[in-house]
Amino acid sequence: EHEAYVVMLWTAVAVPFVLVTGVLRATQMAYQRFDLVNLFQGALGLVQWLGAVICVSVGLGLVEIVAVSVAGRVLAAIGSLVTVARMIPGGWR
Repeated sequence: EHEAYVVMLWTAVAVPFVLVTGVLRATQMAYQRFDLVNLFQGALGLVQWLGAVICVSVGLGLVEIVAVSVAGRVLAAIGSLVTVARMIPGGWR
């Protein structure tokens, strides 16, 4: 029961980053920067799957797997924000 609660908290932390990443991905697509979309999607998939495999192989549990997944989503959101801000003229003003 406690583990499920902690996992839900981690999921709640991820929700804003997932939403923002969707908007940023749409902006990258509008600028036809599919290379960036593919880069971030591929990296995120790699972090999620390899992170889960590594966590399981060292004996960690569901909470740690979800935390690694959330960390990957946060990093993807930050990376997307930086690239979109650089794409848009005057993006950092």
